[in-house]
Amino acid sequence: GSAIPAGARNVSAILLQLFDRGSVLMDCGEGTFGQLVRSYGWKKAEEELCNLKMIWISHMHADHHLGLMSLMERRAKLSTRPLLIVGPAALEKWLRTLTRHSPEKFSFLFFDNAKLVYPETPEANYFPQNLGLRVEAIPVI
Repeated sequence: GSAIPAGARNVSAILLQLFDRGSVLMDCGEGTFGQLVRSYGWKKAEEELCNLKMIWISHMHADHHLGLMSLMERRAKLSTRPLLIVGPAALEKWLRTLTRHSPEKFSFLFFDNAKLVYPETPEANYFPQNLGLRVEAIPVI
């Protein structure tokens, strides 16, 4: 039963609220916005979308990224601020293809999470400078 979505449980997404710095979404399975609405109510869920600074997609399994487009389209109706998306390189191609066909116009900044293994990269330096966070990726050996 744990793999089957239910009213109180859906596919993967974790919202990290960073107080006055906004929030970060870890993964974005299908139905993520619906889960936010059920948890917070419509108005607060929309506020969370506006405060969202980054979405981190851990890997390309559908239950970790299929909610991304609908969430980004909904956010585009509420905020024009670009959203930072961090994930595997294949995710960027998928997003760029889908955004060409989206009725909503939105912008995002994409970082390949593999580059975060190297602290000297501009991508790794983005987090402390713009979000006040230190983010590290550790290679799996």
